[in-house]
Amino acid sequence: MTDSPPDWFARRLEDRLTDLRLRADLKEITTAAQLRGALEQDGAFTLADPRVRAACRRAGLHAWLD
Repeated sequence: MTDSPPDWFARRLEDRLTDLRLRADLKEITTAAQLRGALEQDGAFTLADPRVRAACRRAGLHAWLD
């Protein structure tokens, strides 16, 4: 069974945000620009997408976005 595109998107985004939170906690990411660059690195996600912004807020990364 394969994931439908929305499920794929949500799962990949959740994985990316988990990685970003860990990297921020470990001080590998220390600026909003670094976080945004890591989030958007492969073009799969962009902060212009409301789904991505909402997921960032839910993941506790909202302070990095403004």
